[in-house]
Amino acid sequence: MVYVILGALVKWRGPGFLHRLMPPVVTGPIIMVIGLSLAPTAVNFAMGMSGNGEMQMFPYGDALLVSMVSLLTTMLVATLGHGLFRLLPILCGVVAGYLPAMAMGMLDFSGVNQAGWLSVPTFIAPTFYWPAILFMVPVALAPAIEHVGDVLAISNVTGKDYIRKPGLHRTLTGDGVASMVAALFGGPPNTTYSEVTGAVMLTRFLAMAGVPGYIADVVTHLELGPVELVIAMSLIYLILGMFLDPIGVMLLTLPVLFAIINDAGFDLI
Repeated sequence: MVYVILGALVKWRGPGFLHRLMPPVVTGPIIMVIGLSLAPTAVNFAMGMSGNGEMQMFPYGDALLVSMVSLLTTMLVATLGHGLFRLLPILCGVVAGYLPAMAMGMLDFSGVNQAGWLSVPTFIAPTFYWPAILFMVPVALAPAIEHVGDVLAISNVTGKDYIRKPGLHRTLTGDGVASMVAALFGGPPNTTYSEVTGAVMLTRFLAMAGVPGYIADVVTHLELGPVELVIAMSLIYLILGMFLDPIGVMLLTLPVLFAIINDAGFDLI
């Protein structure tokens, strides 16, 4: 409902008042904080633990193998895929991760086997509990601000004004309606992310500025051996992984990394 109300306000007053209320200095840090706050959860899942890290659900080695297969597949599809596959890197990563997980007995299909071929979800009539509503309204404002930042980021990357067409009021309303429909089916609310959008824009800038070739020339003149080069790249990824999400790190560094590996004489195949 918060999204729908904001969408109605934007339709009534225009997007200008929202820009004054949520300038880039507000939307940018909120997007960064949301992305960084999710990083520990992703790391815990990759190591076989629960999201809060309090329970070990799978052996560390098995979980790390599955997570690395999923991560590498997602990165390869996102950077080297064509056509429809390039639009579905995360789905491809999930499917690829299922294969080793199934081979190591990490999957439990008991719920699937017990479910009927056709079934209707249990619909629950909405109830209004004002203490919970008042508590969640400020929480809902954070992803709403992120939504505005996402639309602005995508507009800057594509060179199109999505604030005007299809209109910020329509995107906000659609986001809110999608969250309400998801709640009717017992699903989580809808949300948007723009961290990877920023990484794509930065990658494009690096490529156009010739930064990958320049860095590759500098590294080549250092005359590092294969072992030293691998250690140096591992340290760089270790440091970046402390502050950025894995997909963002890969999109940011792959243009430079491929140029360095190519000039160092590694076989890319």
